[in-house]
Amino acid sequence: MKNKMFILSMVMFSTSLSIQAQSFIKSIQTEEDEFEYSAIETPEGGYLVYLVKGVFSYSDEGRVSHRDIILKLDALGNELDSLVLNDSDSLKFQISGLLKYQDEFIIWGSNYKATNLYYPVSVRIVRMDYDFNLKHDTTLKFKDNYIFPGNIIINSQNHLMMPGTLISEDFTTLHSFCEELTIDGTLLRLKQYDEPQPC
Repeated sequence: MKNKMFILSMVMFSTSLSIQAQSFIKSIQTEEDEFEYSAIETPEGGYLVYLVKGVFSYSDEGRVSHRDIILKLDALGNELDSLVLNDSDSLKFQISGLLKYQDEFIIWGSNYKATNLYYPVSVRIVRMDYDFNLKHDTTLKFKDNYIFPGNIIINSQNHLMMPGTLISEDFTTLHSFCEELTIDGTLLRLKQYDEPQPC
């Protein structure tokens, strides 16, 4: 009897796995250049895909001159919604990554001045639900420094941990740093890991 129960359980488990396992191939093609950078799974089993679109030319600033877009797809890759992160007149926002957080997700990246698309002046952290409703929007800046964020993670206290690099605006020094922030972007701790280094 024990053996039969074990076999029955294994069959039920295998059947449930085969129902959930799906694969798809989708092609998105427009007249623009498109680059996909990352994706996360939604609670419904679909996906959020981060990509950039634009027309590449050797006279522009490459990726920073493209539009940052997030596509919401169902489990078979059909597009359900999209979010275009518009630029302001003075700042250009470039996404670095997506991160799951409970029933929401976090976008982070760099802000560039429209007059200088090579050195980021601040970091932006945006929290949204999967219907693209804004929950929180934070901008972090280090005075007189360009800031290059690394990959953000969420620690065991549900705080954000963000490493990165600071370069002084006069290009004389370089620092590595790590910040611990609340989920709403309030600074808890800041650690600079090294002495200023000449650039």
